[in-house]
Amino acid sequence: MGQTALARIQRLSAQEAKVTSLPVIKGSPDELTEAVVNAMKGQCTDLLVVRGNCKVNQDLIERLSAEDRPKFVLRAGTGMDNLNMDYLDSQGIGYTNTPDVNTQSTAEHALALMLAVKRKIPQADARVKSGEWNRSVLTGSELGGKTLGIIGVGRIGGVVGTAAKALGMTVIGLASARRKAAPGELPAYLSGYVSLDELCERSDVLTLHVPLDNTTRGMIGERQIEQLSGRNAVIVNAARGGVVAEAPLLAALESGAIGGAGIDVFVQDPAPAGSVSDRLARHPNVVATPHVGGQTVEASEKMGDAVVEQARRMLQDRPQARGQFDA
Repeated sequence: MGQTALARIQRLSAQEAKVTSLPVIKGSPDELTEAVVNAMKGQCTDLLVVRGNCKVNQDLIERLSAEDRPKFVLRAGTGMDNLNMDYLDSQGIGYTNTPDVNTQSTAEHALALMLAVKRKIPQADARVKSGEWNRSVLTGSELGGKTLGIIGVGRIGGVVGTAAKALGMTVIGLASARRKAAPGELPAYLSGYVSLDELCERSDVLTLHVPLDNTTRGMIGERQIEQLSGRNAVIVNAARGGVVAEAPLLAALESGAIGGAGIDVFVQDPAPAGSVSDRLARHPNVVATPHVGGQTVEASEKMGDAVVEQARRMLQDRPQARGQFDA
């Protein structure tokens, strides 16, 4: 959660909740699950708060006694792909996320990745630090006058789109069952909704802001990357590893069909040496960051506040709400 968020959570008084927190677990997912299970044993946890690296699934829940199983799971952050929601439903365990806490931070990070790729900022920084002041090899390109395609025209996509329009970009969004507004109902930054094919055929920069599920996994695959090829296009993924197929993206980068990519999320995180994720992260035309889109002081403060709000809501709604519960 981070110290900033935990400081906010400490607003819960001893009379309201007993709070137990785990330190950062840097081992494997299995080691993280083991640590969480051990921390929950004998605690009769009411509210389990997790980030995206902790999988709350049948394996974790079944290792707990009926008394120790959480009554509610709060995913601190946006994506809920680490929760087995069907299983939690079957067990009567409630769950939700905190979708608004990292909207601004993730949107700003996506914009930073776009600019870093297009202006070759990491390469310029590395050369200057090595004592090389050669501007001719660092000629970038502008975002103004280009077309930005947004997959996921929601909270985060809206912030990105608004900023992109201010930079002089034409902004188009992916049409979906929920996103088929009449022209007069379009968000101010958006010129129109289009199909996935048209979006990939027109976009100079493609940015993704969707959850990872069965409908989005691999949605930017070989066909879509081929449609983006040939005009120095850039792909930005600050959403979830897996919505972009990594192997065809890597092949397009190596052939020069795609101009570059800014990636905050990978299929394997951290990526084992030699894996496709690792090779993609190390590619010279990729600006790679280790899933830090939501890692800001402000987002952490909002996250801590969201945990406190959920805990107090549960305490208020529970039968005979007086007394402490465990979070």
